[in-house]
Formats: sequence, C-alpha cells, structure tokens
Amino acid sequence: MTMIPVETREMNLVLLVRVFLGALFLLQGYDKVFRMGVKSVIENIHTPLAEKGVPNTFSVIGAYFTSYTELICGAMLIIGFVKYYCLYLLGLDLLFVMALVTDITERRKAEDDIRKLNEELEDRVEKRTQELEESQKLYKIVARNFPDGTINVFDKKLNYVFVEGMELFKYGVTSEKLVGTSYINRLPEEVRDFMKEKLMEVFEGSNNSSFEVSFKDRHYSMNVVALHNTEGNIEQILLVERDSTLQKKGEEEIRKTLEKEMQLNELKSRFVSMASHEFRTPLGAILSSTSLIEEYLERKDSTIDFVREKSEKHIKRIKSSIGNLISILNDFLSLEKLEQGKIDLSPTLFSLSEFSKELIEEMQPLLKKGQKIEYSHKGDNSVEVFIDQQMFRNVVFNLLSNAIKYSPENSIIEFCAENVKNGIEVSVKDHGMGIPEEDQKHLFERFFRAKNSTNIQGTGLGLNIVKRYIDLMDGTISFTSEEGKGTTFNIALKNTKQ
Repeated sequence: MTMIPVETREMNLVLLVRVFLGALFLLQGYDKVFRMGVKSVIENIHTPLAEKGVPNTFSVIGAYFTSYTELICGAMLIIGFVKYYCLYLLGLDLLFVMALVTDITERRKAEDDIRKLNEELEDRVEKRTQELEESQKLYKIVARNFPDGTINVFDKKLNYVFVEGMELFKYGVTSEKLVGTSYINRLPEEVRDFMKEKLMEVFEGSNNSSFEVSFKDRHYSMNVVALHNTEGNIEQILLVERDSTLQKKGEEEIRKTLEKEMQLNELKSRFVSMASHEFRTPLGAILSSTSLIEEYLERKDSTIDFVREKSEKHIKRIKSSIGNLISILNDFLSLEKLEQGKIDLSPTLFSLSEFSKELIEEMQPLLKKGQKIEYSHKGDNSVEVFIDQQMFRNVVFNLLSNAIKYSPENSIIEFCAENVKNGIEVSVKDHGMGIPEEDQKHLFERFFRAKNSTNIQGTGLGLNIVKRYIDLMDGTISFTSEEGKGTTFNIALKNTKQ
C-alpha cells in the first residue's frame, strides 16, 4: 500500500471538506459553491493521484455538468467519494465499488402523470359505460313498449340481432328466444318471398323502403332503414313493423261513409231531377181534371147526373195521379231511410191469407180497365207467420204495382202465397211487356229502368228498395222474364226468430 505524506493528506482533506460542503450547498440550491469545490479537487487531487497510480475513481467528477440535474448527481457521487477517499488517506486498504446514481424525478413525475391520466380515463370509461347501459336500458324500455308492432334489427342472413315490441306479448314470445333465429321462417308462406325481396333490396344498397303487407284479415305497415358501419358498409338493417289493421278498418269505414254521403247526395240530385219530370205529369193531370170538373159545375144546364157522369173519370184520374205522387215520395223516403240505416225490423204475428186479401182490396183502385188480380193460397190458412208486416207489405205492394203498370188492360195478374216450413213463399206473375234480356242483370240497381219502359211513369227505385227490404229480412228474391210475354217474381222469407 502506497503511503501519502502527512502534509499532502492534510491539504487533500481540506479540499475534500470544501467539495463536501459544496455538494451540501448544491443540494440546498447553491450550485456555484459546488462548482468551485469540484474545480479545486480536479486541480489539486485528481491529477496528482492519477500520476501516483491511485484508482481513477475521481475522473467521473471531471465530466462537464451542464444541467442542474447533472450537478445533483455529481454532488451525490462526490459525497460518496469523499467518504471512501478519507478512509484511503487514513491508510486503509479498501475495495472501491463504482455506482451510478440516476435522477428519476422527471420519470416519477411522468409516471405519476400517466397514472393520473389512466385513472381519469378509467373513470371516464366507467362513466361512459354506465351511460351506455342506461341508454340501452331506456332504449329497450321504449322498444318494448312500441305499440301494435315490433322494432327489429337483422343481419345479412335476415336473422334477428335485436327485437322488441308489444306485438311479441300478444303471441307469448320473448326477444331472447328470437335473437339469432330467422325472421323469414316466422312469416306466412304467402308473404315470405315478397318480404325477403324487399329487405334484401335495402341490403344491396337500394333506398330505404316503406310498404304494406296484407294477409288474411291483417294489415301491416313496414319501414326498412339501412344501418351502416364505420366504413360505410351495410351490415345490418332496421325494420319497424306495425299492425295497421285497426287503422285500415277505420279508413275503410270512413271511405264507406264518404261513399254513402256521395251516393245520398247523388240520390237527392237525381230525385230532384226525376221529381221535376215525374211530378209534372200527375200534377198536370190533376190540374186538368179539376178544371174540367169545375167547368161542368159552372154550366147552367148541368144536372147532377150529367156532372157525376162527366166527373167520374176525372176523379179516377185525379186519384191515380195522387197515388203516383205518393208512390214516388214513398220510394224516396224509404230509400233515404235505408241509406241512413234507420230501418229496424219489427216482426209481428199475422195471418198470411188475411193479409193478402186486404192488400188485393187496397190495390183495386190502381187496376187498369179489365185487369184482375187472381189470388191463390197454398198450405194451412190457419198458420200465422212472424215477420215484419209493414216491410213485407211494401215489398208485395211494389211488385203488384209494377205488374199492374207494365201489363196491358184486360190482363190477369197472378198472386200466390204459400205457408211453408218456418216461413212463406210468394210469387207475382204478370203477362205484360217483360224485361229485355240485356237489361235483366241491372234490374235491382238504383234508378235503373229497362229500355222498353221509358214511356211508362216510374222512378227506377222500386225494385232496388224491394231487394234491400228482402235482404234486411234475410230472405231471397228471384225472377224470370221474357220480353213480350211477362215476368214472374218469387220471394222466400223465413220466420224471424223470437
């Protein structure tokens, strides 16, 4: 071991103490003192020791300290070196250990910043996750309560990805059971191809689609929307399916109401037009007949027998014209009640035979010269029927009136009534002009008149009213006719259930 002279040891200790104190000052923020101490050590200790073979441990101090952090590291190295060099000056043989001290303040700070940032990000992710969960929960509640339909999301195979809606509860199906299954397979066969075509059109890039699907008595409105991913590709589609059956029925009822209103307005317009023509003839006849009767009465040479003889045919003419007016008004009033649905069945128990005889008596003033109504009854006369008597009377009265009107003078009108099991059958046969074959299919239409009857007074409403009365009584009406030979009408009615 090389011994260092005492005076050299003392000088070196002083320098080391100066450096040591400088290092402490540096740690306290006084870097100028430290730099002075380091300079003294390098000049007075490092170089001589190196020449004498002392380990070059101090050479690290010769580095150029450019930053405050490097100064701190140097101070810590010097403090350690001073400790071991003092021992060396005392003559102790030592094993020196070289250590590198690194300032990790900035790294620690960066780590703390990263940790805080991670914690902040985790808080944000957790908060966003909660918000998404709440949003999905709300969306599910909204979708689950979607009225009269379902909200669906399908993949490219048209399998369910999402489905909710109140329509599921009607059929006892849950969304969990449907997810992953085929939507097309759940549809009725008659609409599968149509629905698949419409949905795949949207997948293939067609515009969003809205359409309606109907099968049996159900109607559905469909709205299909493409769902694009972040790359703009269509991976899924949204189908909003709504049962519009009630809405369709409401629309149909409104349409029918509007049609009835339009028909009623048309009826009124045509009636005014018809009445202005049909009323003119009987009113003219009444005016003409009353003028002639008045003239007969004013003649000074007129006797009672003369006036009676001359007035008799005019009085019949007046009665006939008034009957025509009443018939026209009754047709219109009956049709208006039928259009407005104001007619209800009021069945009563009565004798068919007695009813028929009374009606024939009532028809006598309407008969033309030489005309006769022949009545026949089949079945038990004592059996009573239970139907709407007034409605039945209007039907038979109209048929007999037509038979009288479209038959010539001195002709026979056959009226037959029969009691059958649980009902009655009635036929009215005339030997008049008959109905042309091409007109027969329109016979029960409103305001229709056969082409060979245009010169005969009428409204074209009578048979339309008859048919509707028969329908109300749940009966049937049919006819056979041959032009120039006559027409036969047949009616069948069942007793109304009591």
